Amino acid sequence: MKKMYLLLALLGVLGWSLPSVAQKNIIGNAQKIGKLMVAQRDFPSQLKWNEAFQACAKLGDGWRLPNKEELNLLFINKAKMGGFSGPYYWTVSESSDGRAWLQFFNDGTQDDYYKISKCWVRAVHDL
Repeated sequence: MKKMYLLLALLGVLGWSLPSVAQKNIIGNAQKIGKLMVAQRDFPSQLKWNEAFQACAKLGDGWRLPNKEELNLLFINKAKMGGFSGPYYWTVSESSDGRAWLQFFNDGTQDDYYKISKCWVRAVHDL
């Protein structure tokens, strides 16, 4: 047991981290859609744009917010993928300093919105 704690301590010193249970729950059995891997689940709560950007990056290994075109692809495939929690999702695409694009999952439209607002988030990863 002491060896395990020592190994975990060394990994922390080297800057490595083991995936958390929350990370595994979000990524789950990621699905391939086009040239993307898409996390199985949304983040458990809505996030402001900056929080969403950072939360996706913290998943590690290249996970990120989708751009406008990628999120539209997720909308088109929402029935196949399932598990979408809300009616609107953040994209990484910014429209101005304080605004970014989001996608409405009820009708497929896109609009820009204030980054300080909270929206749902689904992470993606390039293949």
